[in-house]
Amino acid sequence: MKMYFVLTQEQQQEIAGNVELILFPGGYTGLQPVEGGWVNLCALVTREKLRSLGGKWDGLLDHMQHYSPHLARRLSGARPVLEYPLALAAIPYGYCAPVADDDASPWRLGDQAAVIPSFSGDGMAIALHTADRAAELYLEGATAAVFHAELRREFARRLKLATIISRLVIAVPSLAQAVRIWPSVLAGIFSATRVPRDLRSLDCLCD
Repeated sequence: MKMYFVLTQEQQQEIAGNVELILFPGGYTGLQPVEGGWVNLCALVTREKLRSLGGKWDGLLDHMQHYSPHLARRLSGARPVLEYPLALAAIPYGYCAPVADDDASPWRLGDQAAVIPSFSGDGMAIALHTADRAAELYLEGATAAVFHAELRREFARRLKLATIISRLVIAVPSLAQAVRIWPSVLAGIFSATRVPRDLRSLDCLCD
């Protein structure tokens, strides 16, 4: 579920330039500034947890703030921009398009090619990389089968690892506290689940 908020001026200043990952029983949420002075709150929650909260956005929002005083402070005095949250269900995290079995197969890009869990923050990089690489191979006369085989070599292992970590974070939120003790763990997770720098053909993706 996704909702946009206008924070108080104090909270806007505190979160400026940052992306915050907040854990709660049954899921996690990301909070980050976007265009127009808004912040984007995007929450991933299990079906079971949402049902236990009455299947309502307000129940989920209260649940997240109950378990995260930090989030409650961020949203104190905030104004929601939308009347209802945007929602999407049954996201196939970990999916990687199979190798095409014929030359007429479509060239799959972005989430049609690979779906990485939200916490990794690399979905846009994958979308841009797949589009860029598909264009290069197409102009070289390669087939969709060649393209998809290359994508599987690049992303299958990373997608699997990111999906395992995502499920562990949801099932055992306390595991994330290890990052406080061993910050190097976060760097290792980051490098193991992101699009490698040598694959990022657009300079803007390397920042």
